Amino acid sequence: MSTIPHSRAQSKAEYIWAGIIAIYLIVVFIIAFIFLAGCWHCLSLTGGGSVPFEVIVSAGLIGSMVISCGHLSVHIGVRTFRVQWALWYFVQPLIGGGMALIAYWGMEGGILATNAPQGFKLFLCSLFAMFSSDATRRLRTWFGNYEFAAKPPEAKDGAAANSTTGDFNSLSTDKQKDILEKYVAANQSDMKRQYPNVEHIEVGFKRKDSKPTGQRAIVFFVINKGAVSNTGTLPATITIKDGDTKYNVPTDVRNATLAVSLAYNTCEGQLVKNPGCSVGTPTSDESGSIGFIATKYYDSDPSHDEKVMVSCYHVIAPAKTLRKDWAYSNYDNKSDNLVQSPSRKDTTGHSNIIGCMIEGCITTYLDIALVRLYNNQSVVNKVKMPDGGSLTCSTYCSSKDINKSKAVFMMGRTSGFVSATVSNPVVDDVVVKYSENIRNAFDDLIEITADGSATFAGGDSGALIYDTQGKAVGILTCGYENEPHKAYIVKIESILNLLNLILL
Repeated sequence: MSTIPHSRAQSKAEYIWAGIIAIYLIVVFIIAFIFLAGCWHCLSLTGGGSVPFEVIVSAGLIGSMVISCGHLSVHIGVRTFRVQWALWYFVQPLIGGGMALIAYWGMEGGILATNAPQGFKLFLCSLFAMFSSDATRRLRTWFGNYEFAAKPPEAKDGAAANSTTGDFNSLSTDKQKDILEKYVAANQSDMKRQYPNVEHIEVGFKRKDSKPTGQRAIVFFVINKGAVSNTGTLPATITIKDGDTKYNVPTDVRNATLAVSLAYNTCEGQLVKNPGCSVGTPTSDESGSIGFIATKYYDSDPSHDEKVMVSCYHVIAPAKTLRKDWAYSNYDNKSDNLVQSPSRKDTTGHSNIIGCMIEGCITTYLDIALVRLYNNQSVVNKVKMPDGGSLTCSTYCSSKDINKSKAVFMMGRTSGFVSATVSNPVVDDVVVKYSENIRNAFDDLIEITADGSATFAGGDSGALIYDTQGKAVGILTCGYENEPHKAYIVKIESILNLLNLILL
C-alpha cells in the first residue's frame, strides 16, 4: 500500500533559475513571432516556391519555444526541475532553428514536391522543431539499427564475440545481489542524469499488484510516474554483463514518498525542549533522541543477555559512515562506537558516556542502533501522558492494533511532548535522504500527523512513539522535508522480533 507521492521541495536557487529560463523562452518566442509577422506579407501561404531562410528559422524557434515552455511548466509543477538542465533550455533556439532547416532541406530535396504550399512547409518545419527531442532520438535509433545490421559487432580482444546470454534467475541469491549492487553503484549517477524524475535507484524485488514476486530487480523510485522525461520512459529490462555472460534483468518503477532524517543537523537552530533524552556520540554533532531500554537476549546462551538502549542508526553513526547492512562493533570501546547523553551538541558541562554501539543497521524495514549500557542498574521505560502523569511502557502494540486515527504521543529531544494521530498505518516506498549521496528506501512504515500546530524537528529521530495506554508503537525515523507536522516511524514489532529484544 502506497501513499500519494510527495515531491521534494524546490530550492530558492531552482525557482530563480526557472524564472530566468521562463523569461528567456518567452522573449525568444516574442522576437520570433514579431519577425515572422513582419515577413507575413511576402509569403504565399497557399502557393508554392521557396521560403526565405530567416522565416524558416523563425518558425523553428516558435515550435521549440512552445515545447520548451511545456517541459518547464511540467517540471516545476511536479518539482523535478534541476539547475543542471538550464543549458538544455538555453540552447533550444539553436536546436529548434537547426531542426527546422533540416526539415526544410529534406522537403526541398525530394521528400515533398517543391510546389507544396509555403504555409504547409512552415507548419512542418515548426512541428519538426517542436518535437526535436523525439525526432533526434528516432533518427539515432534508425541509424543505430542500420549500423548494427550492416556490420557485425566488433569483438574487443575476442571477449565480446564469445559472450553469452545467461539465465539470471538461475544464479544464487547472493550472486544476483552482488551483480546488481555493483551495477547500481557504478551507474546510478548517470541514470539519474538521464532520467530527471528518478530520485533513487536500488536493488530490490519486482512487484506485481503491489506484492513482491521474489524476483530480483533494479528498482527506480520516481517523483512522479507521469513526469515528462527528456529521454523517454524507463527500460523494462537492463542488460548487465558479468564476465563473458550477459543477463537481462527486470526493472520496477515505483512512486516515491520523499523524506529526510530527523537528526539534529537537518534542522539547525532548533531549541532543545527535552535535553534529558538527547543522545549522540563524542565525535559527531549529530543529535537524536533516546528511544527505549530493552533486554537483548541470546538463545544460545542466556547468560550473555544484556541491557541495551535503542535509537536510530543514523543518529549514532554519522551520515558519511552509514552502511546499508548490519554493522557490528568490535567491542573495543573506540571513540566512534561510544555513545553519550546528552549529545556533544547539547553538552554544557561533563559529558556522560552511557555505553557503546554493538549493532546498527539500515534495511528496508529498520533504521536501528543498539547501545550496550555501561550502568547495569534497574531501569524501566517511563512515558509522559497528556495529564502530566506517567505510565510504565513494558508492552507494545502489534501491527494489527495500529489503525488510522489512533492517538499516539512522543517525547523527543527537540520538540518535547507531542500529541499526534496515525494518518496511515502502512506506508511503502519512502525514500529517506541522509546526505547527498546516501539514501534508503523503506517499506512498512507508519505515518503520523502532529495534532494542532505541533511539529516534528531535527533531533527527534529515535524518539519512542506510544499510545494512550503507554504501549510502544515504534520509534521516529524521518519526516517530510516540507511538511514538518508529519513524520514516519519504524514499527516496534519489527524492532523487537528481528533484534531479539524485550521491553523493560
